[in-house]
Amino acid sequence: MSTDSADGGGAALRPVCLDLFLKVHVQVQPGRPTAYRAGLGKTAERTPWYTLCDPAPLQINRLSACRDPLMYHSKGATVTADVALFVDLENITTSLWKTFQEEPDPLQWVQKALKYGPLSFARAYGDFSQGQLNRLEPRLRVAGIDPFNCPVKMRDAGNQSTVDINIAVDLYEVAMDRPNTGTFLLMAGDSDYIRIVTRLRNRLSKQVVIAGVPGSVSRDLVSAAGTADPLEPELLDFDEEAEQAIIRLINRYETSRREGAFPTFRFMSEYLRHPTNVDIIRPTLVGGKLTDFVNRGVLVQETILLPNGDPLRTTRLNFDDPLVQDALVPFIEE
Repeated sequence: MSTDSADGGGAALRPVCLDLFLKVHVQVQPGRPTAYRAGLGKTAERTPWYTLCDPAPLQINRLSACRDPLMYHSKGATVTADVALFVDLENITTSLWKTFQEEPDPLQWVQKALKYGPLSFARAYGDFSQGQLNRLEPRLRVAGIDPFNCPVKMRDAGNQSTVDINIAVDLYEVAMDRPNTGTFLLMAGDSDYIRIVTRLRNRLSKQVVIAGVPGSVSRDLVSAAGTADPLEPELLDFDEEAEQAIIRLINRYETSRREGAFPTFRFMSEYLRHPTNVDIIRPTLVGGKLTDFVNRGVLVQETILLPNGDPLRTTRLNFDDPLVQDALVPFIEE
């Protein structure tokens, strides 16, 4: 009886893993021309061991399909090193606004990190009790960035941020606990990180990339890291037609308010940032553009008193402004 019939025809359906197991583990012993089929519990026919399995040479893809991926990885397989992202939110958000009047875009941060490899760690640090960072938290989670709360400590001499020390600790822990992390993308600008950055490079042979806001990054920090990939602003010039489209969007927001609800800068910004308006204005540019409209008189702000006596700062279109009038002519005519 042939070998195939002895195991019920199973040889034709024998999985590749078994073939490879035989190939790797079954060897010829002097004076023993026969071999055993692994896992079958039967003695194979007196056939040279090398005919028990596919004689094709071992291929990496076939071998990796049979071995545990982690074990295969530990054997020295070549893979792309992981990337870890660390964001100093206080530094980045403040610098973006002061320098370019632009708001942070966590999704763009992730895309920047992915240029260097798979992103296995992403964390943003800040005091999320602050209004601006608190509103940013949902967008961080959508981008896959873990918000890490660093409460400000109250000191006699003033408030003290705890962001720097938390980032430094995590840089070290990720380097030690995640050996496959090869690139550390640090979105910050303070020179306080120089010491930990030099340790990562010189003692652990890690690549450190500084991705800060141009004009707010320490030159010594960039020199210590050796690589810089700055956060470039979206400098878009809005022509008159584009500005009129934004004005019409603002007018839609104002007219959609229910009775007794006053238009404010904050809620106007949130309305314009909605994904359905991305063809008119990108979310990161909303705050800067509205501020520009206020400075030019396209929008007017005034403080009113609510029925309960609380003050409220409102923001409305200035219908006496020529740009607003031109933008809303079709609506007025209708």
